[in-house]
Amino acid sequence: MNPVNHQMRLAARPAGLPARSDWELATKSIPAPGLGEFVVAVSYPRQRAGTPYYYYYY
Repeated sequence: MNPVNHQMRLAARPAGLPARSDWELATKSIPAPGLGEFVVAVSYPRQRAGTPYYYYYY
């Protein structure tokens, strides 16, 4: 099973506030690393809506 890269892309430049139609979700398979290469997985802490950012310590 190959890992999958999920990307949230801007599909169209918003006029005013962004709408759902201005975004697209793209998924792409991550190829196996070659000789001398490696894959890095980055994860970000999840924040709940309404919670100030300073409550999260990194």
